[in-house]
Amino acid sequence: MIAALATLLVGLSTVYFFSRALLHFTQDAREPPAVHTSVPFVSPLIGLGREGLKFWVARKHLPIYTLRFPFTRLYIVNSTALVSSVQRQVRSVSFSPVLVRMASSLMGVSKPGLEIIARDSLEEHSFVMQTPKALHPSLSPGAKLNALNTRAVSVLAASLEKFGTAEEPSVLKMNEWIRHQVMMATTEGIYGPGNPFRDPAIRDVWHKYETGLIPLMMSIAPALTARESLRMRETLVKRYERYYDEHGYLDPEASAFIKDRYEFFSRFGLGHEDIARLEVASSIALIGNTMPATFWLVFHILSDKAVLEDCRGELSKALQEHDGVCTFDVGYMKSSCPIFFSTFQEVLRFHGIGVSARVVTEDATINDQYLLKKGGIVLIPGAAQHHLSSAWGEKADTFDHRRFVPEAGSRKRRYDPAAFRGFGGGSTLCPGRHFASTEMLAFTALIVLRFEIQPRSGRWVAPTTAKSNPGTSVEQPDYDIDVEIRSRDHRRWAVTMSGSDKPMMISAEDIAAVGAE
Repeated sequence: MIAALATLLVGLSTVYFFSRALLHFTQDAREPPAVHTSVPFVSPLIGLGREGLKFWVARKHLPIYTLRFPFTRLYIVNSTALVSSVQRQVRSVSFSPVLVRMASSLMGVSKPGLEIIARDSLEEHSFVMQTPKALHPSLSPGAKLNALNTRAVSVLAASLEKFGTAEEPSVLKMNEWIRHQVMMATTEGIYGPGNPFRDPAIRDVWHKYETGLIPLMMSIAPALTARESLRMRETLVKRYERYYDEHGYLDPEASAFIKDRYEFFSRFGLGHEDIARLEVASSIALIGNTMPATFWLVFHILSDKAVLEDCRGELSKALQEHDGVCTFDVGYMKSSCPIFFSTFQEVLRFHGIGVSARVVTEDATINDQYLLKKGGIVLIPGAAQHHLSSAWGEKADTFDHRRFVPEAGSRKRRYDPAAFRGFGGGSTLCPGRHFASTEMLAFTALIVLRFEIQPRSGRWVAPTTAKSNPGTSVEQPDYDIDVEIRSRDHRRWAVTMSGSDKPMMISAEDIAAVGAE
């Protein structure tokens, strides 16, 4: 027994010292400093497993560092200056390999489809590089986006007619209610009458698929570790494939976005099944983040009297009443309600947990200082960026609904735009940010103006977020809130859209683009 124990201890000691030597001799002095090395290649796994998303925030003070895992390196970038440097190196530090990997693991694209997606993925003419450019016209401010926004907001406005009269309140679970409203408005606006999400069974399948993203993305024996997620994915694929087989995208009420997207995929030679697989994964970006973000926006406004008073006061100026009809102007809301818009941005900052990923395709040096080795993976954790005191001040960990309001009489911003990662940045900047933002803002504005909402418990308590799905970009509440919703008056309501050609200053890229004009 003693001999066996001694042999085990000797073996463990040998492995430990060999691992430490391997770590030492394979870590270039020019690389970002390696952390969590007490047990080489194992400590980072333990830290991430124990701390989850808090791991990134706890190390926000490090401008850049390396996590050494078996067979790979993770380079974690926190400094806004270094983030900008990384994003400029679109080929040597590229998102393209990540997308190709996702097409295989998360989407299950066929072998011929993968060949199309992976072909020359770092070149300008490739499928990967051309995809954002193909989607840009239908998701940028203009006629196409205005039509999409108009339909989605109209669906939201009409749905609110069913709830909470002045005499009789509706009793709802707030998160469940908001998720359903946002899901239906988004998908109706995009897909038109053939919308797959009109089927309650498909909505249920989608929710189950969303919760099982991480096992699929990890691609570690998914047939064993993610069997239920695979089954949900294949059900969704079949339903989307039917949408394309039945030419639902050609319906006059379907969005220009889905038409342009289909034409682009077809031009590259993808068939209906592979297009359906891409669509299933894209649905996470289309609705998976918008739903929790809308919940938090509504929550933070309703739960704080000062925030509610500020936002309701601004939004009331977007109303015009004529012949008993109260018309809300979405364009005015977007351009002339700085506190409301600031509250929206603060929600994305405070609850944003998205992690941008890129692969180092060749040895690269960022900021003339740090070496990134080929094959390494670069991660930019939004949660760390969003809690930098250097960017947001000493109260970076608190919610401040006026944080993004411009200084009076000055165009100077009180924060570093590069530290705001609510919609990603660089090559991973969300192309649908203007659509999603308009939808979230309009829905919340109508709720604030039309209803009084109170928790049935008698007081607002922010739900915990420990169970948030790390595969999405916004924290999700761990539990729901039972509320009563009552109409504030008996007026009839309508919505109008103006200023559709004007972009909102959401990201650092939007700010830079307007400044360059």
